[in-house]
Formats: sequence, structure tokens, C-alpha cells
Amino acid sequence: MTTDSNQLYIRWGNRENAWFKGRQYKSQLDFQRNILKGSPEEVFISWPGQEQQVRNGLQDYIEKQIHLGDPLELRERELRHGGREVGRLSKDTVLKLQGMDRTVKLHVSNVIRYTCGRYFRERNSQYWDPLHESVKRQEWFYTVLVEEA
Repeated sequence: MTTDSNQLYIRWGNRENAWFKGRQYKSQLDFQRNILKGSPEEVFISWPGQEQQVRNGLQDYIEKQIHLGDPLELRERELRHGGREVGRLSKDTVLKLQGMDRTVKLHVSNVIRYTCGRYFRERNSQYWDPLHESVKRQEWFYTVLVEEA
């Protein structure tokens, strides 16, 4: 991904095409070797759009400072970029990682602009309520996807 002050470019490949069509994406990589594959299901998708994160400038930081391939650090559930928390893994993903006897090296696989309009609100009210008012008005927020390096 390359960014400048006005544009955000996102890599689009077979994985994203499958997600767009509502199909499961199966990587040709060995599942045991690559636990994190950059799926939106692997992160707490709405966390970056929540009230506190937006007030602290996280949406602006994701848009302007995070690039495809950037290394990420994992501290328990937290995804960190340059020392700053930029995302959280989902509870299911954390459970998958528990018991692994190796350190996982991670990088940014994508930055997506996640839609949170009427469909999101009606089906995910527990995640809609904590969203920042600006996110609710524009009906989208940025979130960072992660995969093993």
C-alpha cells in the first residue's frame, strides 16, 4: 500500500476477490506454518473505529503512517506499529495462537476501509454503539489486517 496526503491504495488479489464474493479463501500455504493470513475475521474489526481510538487520532495514523508490509509487534492481543497500538486480534485468533511454541513475526497485509452503515448497525449493535460519532456519520473506518511475515 502506498499513501500520500490524498490517496490510499490497497492491494487486491485472489484473497480479497474471494472475500468480496463471500467465499472462503484457502491459501496454498501450510496452515501450521502460517497461522495469520490477513483475514478480517482475525482482528477485532471495529476496535479502531471506537470512540477512544478515534479521539486519540488512530484513524488518521492508520491512513497516513501505516504501509503494506510494515512490521507489527504482537503483545498479547495488541497489534503495535512503531510502539503504538493500531489493532487487536479477535478472541478466536488469540486462542489459536495460544500454545504455539514459537514467536510469530507479523506485518501489515492490508489496510481496509470497513463499511459500518445500516447493515452493520442492524446486525452488530453491540459493535455499533461504541463507534465514534464521526465514524457513524461517514459509515466507515480504517482497520489494519495482519499476516505472518
